[in-house]
Amino acid sequence: EKSAFSALSETPRRLQTLPQTAADVFWDFEPGDAPKTLRKGQRSNHFPGSGAMTSKATLATLRLEGPGAKRVPLTLAPNWSSPEDVRVAAAETKDLSDAWLAKRATHGDVRVVRHPSNEREASASASRKHDESSSPMDARQALESALSAELKSGNVVQRRVRRPLRVDGRAFDFGVYVVAFGGKSDKDSGELGSVGSWEAFEFDETLLRFASDERIMDDVISREYPAAWDVPSLARLGAGSPEDAPTAWRALAAFLDARYGVGAAAAVRTRATETIVAVMDAAAPFVASAIARANEDKESEPSFPEEAAHFFETFRFDFVLDDGFDFSSVDEDGKDGVPDVPTPWLVEVNASPNMKPASAPQHDVLSRLCARIVDKIARKSSNDEIENGDAAFARLALRDGGALVPLSADDGDLDGDTRSSSSLLRRRRLVSHSEYADVDCVVSSWGDWGTCGPCGDDGQRTRSRTITTAQAEHGDACPALTET
Repeated sequence: EKSAFSALSETPRRLQTLPQTAADVFWDFEPGDAPKTLRKGQRSNHFPGSGAMTSKATLATLRLEGPGAKRVPLTLAPNWSSPEDVRVAAAETKDLSDAWLAKRATHGDVRVVRHPSNEREASASASRKHDESSSPMDARQALESALSAELKSGNVVQRRVRRPLRVDGRAFDFGVYVVAFGGKSDKDSGELGSVGSWEAFEFDETLLRFASDERIMDDVISREYPAAWDVPSLARLGAGSPEDAPTAWRALAAFLDARYGVGAAAAVRTRATETIVAVMDAAAPFVASAIARANEDKESEPSFPEEAAHFFETFRFDFVLDDGFDFSSVDEDGKDGVPDVPTPWLVEVNASPNMKPASAPQHDVLSRLCARIVDKIARKSSNDEIENGDAAFARLALRDGGALVPLSADDGDLDGDTRSSSSLLRRRRLVSHSEYADVDCVVSSWGDWGTCGPCGDDGQRTRSRTITTAQAEHGDACPALTET
């Protein structure tokens, strides 16, 4: 397995020197680097349309079903959430000064949205910022204004788990790796317009990322973070030990069982899995639509002749555990509204997550993951059936066997959203502009012609234009930006 991982690590450098048609497998970090067309037998690691769940803005709009549906924190998204949504959210949390996080819709820049949490603080704040003719804002108005400002700037705002579970005083999130593989349509699903199917496997190990300092109470994970083996309590429980095993998860599981009782860890993992399945099921129609649209746009040979069978992807679903007594407790099992175990809250989904190890134990984890992914890709390429024989992976029970059926024009009630008859169209529009969707390049108008020095017979002048919307995924490339 180590040799397979080593060979894979050389692949990007080798592919740079090969024509696109020469490679059988493309594994690129950036979705924009993925091939725009593939021949039969070729595989690429980016599912078109997966931005339906990897963009925080579009994840917030998915209509989730099943037992895991309630474990995604309320998120307000630009161009989706109405002013009434913002007013209701502000009214419900006006007495909490730190109930919301602001996040870029893609990655990074996570901040706690702070506001005065009572009328006296709000009035004092307003009096400092306004002249005497201004009326002071109450706490609800202050929060509503803060949330609206974040949405107008293109950020999403998400309910914060204010009392996360801590180990040795440090808050953390835990990421669950899921590998998805596309497959061909069978006869029955093909008649329904299916572009194939996907199957998903959950990896046994998790990525635990801790706040860098136990004194940091905002619980925002920095770019460089301590891992499970850097936390004394988990290190004593075996995290980072040199074994071919999920040592980080095994250590956290032991911690959970010791604190909440035997079976707590299994319940947490089951609840996380239920949420992953709910999200993938809700995203499936958008993935299918993106593949179908890419093929429809080609007048002759389709871009993806084997439809979904061309694609595979690694996702990481990032969760935060509450401590069992947070706002999130009321909908879980337990007595008096308090759950028996912490609730895993899905805060974001990442496609092609960072595979650069920051330490020797993390290198072992990622080597183990990548080697097994390579083995499954090889099996798919040789048309071998992927069985659930690898103990490191557990097959997820996706709805309808993972069938990928595109949205149709008659799917107005698909999302179950009764606020607006146009909700599905708005959701489609959000997905079409998300991080991993097709986006055509858009450029500005030409600028003025420049001057030329002493213009002789061969004198030249130049004008230019700029990119206003960058090309992404399989969108149209940018035209020339200069003209002479």
